[in-house]
Amino acid sequence: MREIQERDEVMLHIANDLGVLAKLFAVLAVQSPGVDAWRFYSDHQRAAVLLVADKNSRIVDLLRAAGFECEANQVVVVEEKHRSVSAVRLSTELRANGVEMLDAYTCCSPRNGTVLVLKTTDNSRAVTVLEAMNLLEAQQFNPDAFPHSPVLEAMNLLEAQPLDSRLELIAAVEVNQQSAA
Repeated sequence: MREIQERDEVMLHIANDLGVLAKLFAVLAVQSPGVDAWRFYSDHQRAAVLLVADKNSRIVDLLRAAGFECEANQVVVVEEKHRSVSAVRLSTELRANGVEMLDAYTCCSPRNGTVLVLKTTDNSRAVTVLEAMNLLEAQQFNPDAFPHSPVLEAMNLLEAQPLDSRLELIAAVEVNQQSAA
């Protein structure tokens, strides 16, 4: 799997029953090469299962054929090689570039460790923005990619005038936004 890419998220809500879970695991065992990552959680009565699969995977058809109700949504998957990807930073940059983050969570992946799964309003634009941020290589923001980024403006403000407190940072950003308007 590439470091940042569009994938399908398959969502199931099933009875939290060992027989039902065994049936699900039997179907998934046959399709394990097509499932890149997963997440399970439960409220003791029901279990939610989130599977991340290739966009061309047949997993939805196989699950439905086995009697499971599921839905597929397109998502953006980001490998977290060093677990240093900040959801706040991603959300800020995406929003600054016209993309809203609807949901974000992490999943386990046998091949890629932990991956971050993002549901956005525009997945292809989100991939472009995230790739321009160079998240996984330099672990630093690429200022040339988005010259009008709020993150870059805040970084420039701090370089020009170091602040003594968090409240000064908030006030400085507000002043900078008012002067830009």
